[in-house]
Amino acid sequence: MVATTRALRAGWQPVADRGIIATRAFDVFSSHMPLVGQYSFASTVTGRLTYSLGPMLYWLLAPAAHLGAPASLVLTMAAVNVGSILATVALARRRGGVWLMFAAAVAIGLMCRSLAAFNFYDIWNPSAGLFGLMLLMFVCWSLGCGEYRLLAPAVLVASFCMQCEDAFVPPSLGLLAVGLGGLALARGWLRRPASALRLQRLSGACPPPAGVLSASGERQSVKRWMLAGLAVALVCWTPPVIDQVAHGGNLGLVARAAAERKSSLGATVGARAVIHAVGVKPWWLTRPSSPWARKVEVRRPVGLLATGSAILILGWLLLAVAVALRRGRRDVAVGAAIALVLCAALWSIASSTPTTPLLAGTLGYTLWWASASGMFVWLMAGWSAVVLLGPSALSACARFTGRAQVGLPGAVRGPSGKAFATMTGLAAVAIGAGASAASGKPDERDYEFGALAVINSRLGAVPSGHTVFLGAQLDGVITPLRPEITFDLRRRGVRALGSGAYLRLGLWYEKWAHPYDYVVWIYDQGSAPMKGARVIARSGIGGDGRRHIVTVAIAPTRAR
Repeated sequence: MVATTRALRAGWQPVADRGIIATRAFDVFSSHMPLVGQYSFASTVTGRLTYSLGPMLYWLLAPAAHLGAPASLVLTMAAVNVGSILATVALARRRGGVWLMFAAAVAIGLMCRSLAAFNFYDIWNPSAGLFGLMLLMFVCWSLGCGEYRLLAPAVLVASFCMQCEDAFVPPSLGLLAVGLGGLALARGWLRRPASALRLQRLSGACPPPAGVLSASGERQSVKRWMLAGLAVALVCWTPPVIDQVAHGGNLGLVARAAAERKSSLGATVGARAVIHAVGVKPWWLTRPSSPWARKVEVRRPVGLLATGSAILILGWLLLAVAVALRRGRRDVAVGAAIALVLCAALWSIASSTPTTPLLAGTLGYTLWWASASGMFVWLMAGWSAVVLLGPSALSACARFTGRAQVGLPGAVRGPSGKAFATMTGLAAVAIGAGASAASGKPDERDYEFGALAVINSRLGAVPSGHTVFLGAQLDGVITPLRPEITFDLRRRGVRALGSGAYLRLGLWYEKWAHPYDYVVWIYDQGSAPMKGARVIARSGIGGDGRRHIVTVAIAPTRAR
């Protein structure tokens, strides 16, 4: 919330890829609704235009793109992230009571220090799914413990994450596999006790408790939630399937890019990513020097302490799965299995990334989700140790949360003891969150926001309802201005065409595919690159140690 407030006060604008996302979100309620997601560098592997799997990020932002943008885009993404955190903490309480709830809340607060501030509200697809993926970890944990009512939410959140960013596909599929596998086992374990209870109830020895479904009623409820999950999947994946059938098959291209292994970074880089995420000192507890530092860190050797601690933690989780299954603690087994699956997915992403400089550089953002996965691994390692090795501590926690009908320990007995424990937990959460807020930095492109606000305020000079060619002659540092201006013109009812725009925006925005009435130029050097141009906006932008004067001019096509 602090990061969002800072961004709004700075006058946040959707520059670079954010402008493309905002424009496509605006197109959701049009005749050319997007069927796929953002342009992907996987195109360099497939040799054909390849995009993220689906348009759900555009769906989420579509209302905001039409109402109150750009501030509404920031508020929408921030609300989703805050909601994801609240839901995560609530699910942690369902799994381990108040103490695990507080532990998860503090861990999330500390984990946020490892992420750049713009990740908390950014609409850029590698950022947009980060907290959704964290929520999916806890949703699938609860699903694997038998909470079948989370089937539809699990499918919804997993679909959103997978469609946001290709790097979220392996962890999302792994989480769903563990959650659904655990649910299937839980349903198998519940049948025999249910039949035994039914015989007892028929004999009158065990009357059914109030509010508990009968075996047949529970089966019907499970079927309804399974159908709800299938319906959600159908809605989420119909557009990508339509594109696969009608427009060349983006789903197949993504699968082809994922299967390509000719020149990947290899298992060593994958192992280093896991060690950095899990071993001492893990990424999720480290304040990075740059948001993109991880692409460099995984290429360097790791220390003995980090390697040894990572092996110890992962070894304990493997042992915890075996011990938990033996003791009938399905919740511990599922949680530890999810932690291991996250590490396997992280290894897969890092090791399979191609060696070409462009694609290897994407590790700078495709490894951001390692913070949430590392946090989950540590949380599961600690919680499983308490459950399996410290039954007395678990009993105390259970009594505190009211799950056992025995006396509370003296330290927390009665309302005053509970109040003290609650205030202590809240103070710890506040410290963790406060540390994250205090260490936050401004948006990486905030130096452009003021100039864009001035330019956008003058774009009303471009006649609404017309099609224009939007050309640019800009220094590389400020080139990302063009997508934002494209979005602002789109909001004003102006279609801005561009050369090569079909790559990221589609043919509806391509210059050679449509006639246009006006030419709008954005430039930062010399005079307007066309005759008869009228300057409609001018503003200064500081960047790379010097000041750019950005000018926007317009001319009718006959003046070219």
